[in-house]
Amino acid sequence: MQYLEEIEKYIGVIQKYDDVPNYFLNILRDIKKENSEKTPMKVGIIGDEFYGLYVRSYGLTPVFLKGGSYITGENASHIFPQISDPIAKSAVGLLLDSELNLAEELGAIIISASNDSFKKAMVYLKDLNLNIIQVEPPSYMFEKMPFKFISTQLQLLNSISKLTNTVFNIEVLKTEIKCYQDAYALMTSSKWQSLPIFLQSFFLQTLHMDEDKDFWLIEMEKYLSLKTETSNNNSDKFSLRLAGSEIHIPNSKFHEILFEVGITHYKDTCVGLVDFSKVKLNTNAFNLIKNCFAAYYNHLFTTKNINLTGQFNFLEDTQGIIFYLLKGQTTDSYTAERMEEFALKADIPFLCIETDYTDTDKEQIRIRVEAFYEMISGNLSKKPKLKVG
Repeated sequence: MQYLEEIEKYIGVIQKYDDVPNYFLNILRDIKKENSEKTPMKVGIIGDEFYGLYVRSYGLTPVFLKGGSYITGENASHIFPQISDPIAKSAVGLLLDSELNLAEELGAIIISASNDSFKKAMVYLKDLNLNIIQVEPPSYMFEKMPFKFISTQLQLLNSISKLTNTVFNIEVLKTEIKCYQDAYALMTSSKWQSLPIFLQSFFLQTLHMDEDKDFWLIEMEKYLSLKTETSNNNSDKFSLRLAGSEIHIPNSKFHEILFEVGITHYKDTCVGLVDFSKVKLNTNAFNLIKNCFAAYYNHLFTTKNINLTGQFNFLEDTQGIIFYLLKGQTTDSYTAERMEEFALKADIPFLCIETDYTDTDKEQIRIRVEAFYEMISGNLSKKPKLKVG
């Protein structure tokens, strides 16, 4: 099965759960959109959707290279046998996929060098004469945004500026930020919250990928207007938490398992949208960009430091934790150990599932998750509902 077939399989899973409009499904298929003379230069992004804001502000087209494919990971195994990170393997394998020919189409590839696997892969890609823009992620150890983070982001903007003759368009950035603000507000609505988390995650990914976010908002509001708020699990949706490694498209195994077991509403701390609500659009370009940096840093600080003592406030309203651990993610493995320690001290049931992108262990995982959910369901019926923070 090739990558495009994997995408179609993923779409089939989505359609099995809900009658999702083709508008959103076609966004996933657009990775194969043919170039034309009027198409702006495409820039690949591995590691962070946020950088799409920069790329679009320079009039370029971002292409998000997700690391959720077993097939593309296997295609790259013979090139990178020493790389243990399946996300790095899959994303780079997607880049080198002969069916998509992205290596020839992309003018540059932005890669967040989050571990040694990505650094090794970049050496190979540079030897292929691909234009690699490397971003060194900060440690996110300081609650207040450090100057080093600002410097890193400005360096990235400078690198992108060298790809084109156009200047940074602050109006494009304002439009993108306004759409993200509106989307963030929309995602707090009761109808959005009543959607199964699997669908919420899917729609969030399409938001990042859509070139016309204004139209995305129109279509999403239209879609939500047809939904009824009749979720049987709505009252319990925040009592169970999913934490750990991010689940990348087109991998749907773990979401499918949760859905099959009957777990449709929970708090997914693996993904989220940057909160730009405090970013004022009626300000000068420097302050707007700086405030965007701050919102982005605050989002990353919260998610990256979930293993620190002071960042476990969410445990107060949690009555069960499932930790999704993708093999090869050493940082997530450490986080799982730390989180389990805190969970045990707080007397909160904790289940860690270590897996990969294959379906070979799907039945075993389903049995474990089902048993865990049956256990905490009994506990939920005895415990008073805790206030969601």
